[in-house]
Amino acid sequence: MNTDGSKGDEGLGKNCDLNSTEQEQVQEGSKKVENAAQGLEQTLVLLKKKDDTSRFVGLALLKSILDNREDLRKDITVVKSCWDAVPAKFLDRLLRSPANLKNSKEESQSMVELAVAVLHVFLALLPEDLNVDEKFLGRIERLLGVLSWSPPDTKIQIYQILLRLVSTQRGSTAALSSEHWFQLLELALQDPLAFDVVVFAWLNIPSETLQEPNIQEKATRLLPLLIALFPMTSKHVLILRTLHRVLPILPIDNSPANLSWLGSLVDFIYQSSLSQQAPITAKNREAAVVLAATALHSFPLFSSLIFGRARSADNSEDSKPLSYIFVKLLIVDIRSSIPSLQTSVSSNDLPTLERIAASYDILSAFIWFLIRLLEEFTGLPTSPVQISPSLLLQLRADISEAMSLTIEFLRDRFDIFTSQPTSSSLIEFIPTPGSVAAKDPLTLSQLRTLALWLREDDNHALREEASSLICVFLTLYALDNQSLEFRSPILIALEGILNVPQGVEAFLAADGWSVLTLDLQTILSLSSGDTLRGIEIVRILLSVAESDVVGPAKEDWMEIINLACSVSSHASADDLELKVSIAQLAVEVLSRAPRNVRRKWMGAANQVRAMASGILRRENLEDSVRDGAEEVLCALQFGDS
Repeated sequence: MNTDGSKGDEGLGKNCDLNSTEQEQVQEGSKKVENAAQGLEQTLVLLKKKDDTSRFVGLALLKSILDNREDLRKDITVVKSCWDAVPAKFLDRLLRSPANLKNSKEESQSMVELAVAVLHVFLALLPEDLNVDEKFLGRIERLLGVLSWSPPDTKIQIYQILLRLVSTQRGSTAALSSEHWFQLLELALQDPLAFDVVVFAWLNIPSETLQEPNIQEKATRLLPLLIALFPMTSKHVLILRTLHRVLPILPIDNSPANLSWLGSLVDFIYQSSLSQQAPITAKNREAAVVLAATALHSFPLFSSLIFGRARSADNSEDSKPLSYIFVKLLIVDIRSSIPSLQTSVSSNDLPTLERIAASYDILSAFIWFLIRLLEEFTGLPTSPVQISPSLLLQLRADISEAMSLTIEFLRDRFDIFTSQPTSSSLIEFIPTPGSVAAKDPLTLSQLRTLALWLREDDNHALREEASSLICVFLTLYALDNQSLEFRSPILIALEGILNVPQGVEAFLAADGWSVLTLDLQTILSLSSGDTLRGIEIVRILLSVAESDVVGPAKEDWMEIINLACSVSSHASADDLELKVSIAQLAVEVLSRAPRNVRRKWMGAANQVRAMASGILRRENLEDSVRDGAEEVLCALQFGDS
């Protein structure tokens, strides 16, 4: 007999071969269960002994006691003391013994069956805060290792244990880090319970763990499995949600050759949201929409696949393309959901918010898809867009109506938060770390889609309506919020709104010039400023200065000339385009100022001219930079006139 409990697996095999005498011990011990106190005390004594046979008998007795005494099962104190007495290392030795022991198959299975049964009993009896402790989590590796050869009943118990453990972040991390994980993937092709363990492990793993290389490798191996399983199972929601979880972290080359599976993904999304052959549940559609948005963010190629589908819903010539039906569905969902969201602006219905946010993201990607195609294929005899012109006109009207509702929603949302007495209410209009609103994915998605539509669709009435949001936009723009980037879509929105007089007037009334020039100063002061954002700011300020409703340039706008003077002609090549554009804005503002104001600023204007001359003396200038500098130099030749 092993007396120290420390020998390897081979010793365990010899010591756990139960002879007739030892089997009698188990039978005799079972008879003593009738005396609960005596039986439990004897069991705990056996578990504390060093020899393996005593421990094996103790585990068998303990399971028998807990299976037959309901009063003990309900006594959490007793259950916990019993669990504390179970030796974790001995459980490991039972679970790993089949790999390299000389036991017979039956003996090996009996050891695993006992260990699994004990774990299963305690997982059911212990309260939730205790049944995921280190003793359970530390057995995940062993449980996965014995799955493939365990008998059916034991295998079911293992799956049930794993399902409970992977429902926690620590458990899912342990499971996905196991060297036996890929065996579970193979089993998932045939066993629904194994599939459940796989997907719930991915759904519960912490976000930071997803970035680890070994986890990303497992994500890559997971993808073909989920693609293969989709037609074979009815658990489409779980597959779609798992794909949504893992797609953003897949370390896959974005080349078409490595993304051949994306076509299958499009089929799954359409099948789960548009299929007429099987009933579509709200959860199916919600999961499909969220996954589509995730795929569009992760893979540029996906937009041409999901929006370029020519195949109709029923393959008839008269029916509409799937891409049209899908986009139409999203618009209908947005239009029907906004009124309910307006009644509870601070809604915490996260699934709904996530679905509607995803719908906005997909709609934004669809608009970009159309813009790109129209730009790339202008002049071709046939259009690459699979949606007919008449259907596109219908979509245009529907999108405009949805954007009108979006404008109303954002305005009401802003009014509610700004009317609250707390000083933090305005900040909580947008998601900020640590706030309830941080879980709201909707606002930024709405703003991106609305901004793009305002700029690209020549809809005078909608732009006038959106001018009422100028104050909202500029307030958000000025906030120092690190969690989300609102400035870029706000600048895009302003491009569209400032095409109508009401938009320019609202911009000036909200002191938009000062807000944007302050950001421009910040960009220039940083060694790695956002040059593209700076150029966009200059473009917007230039459109304001040139607007017919402005009149002569305001004197406080002249500070832009000082900003242009601060630009060095020795600036890096990457920054030259921004700095020349600021000089062009300064020239435009100066040319529109009253004569007395121009004279006052002539000294600064001469500095701008000198800067432009210095830039023109540089070699290897981009054509746009050279043309801009020459324009500045030519415009400033008016001297004191």
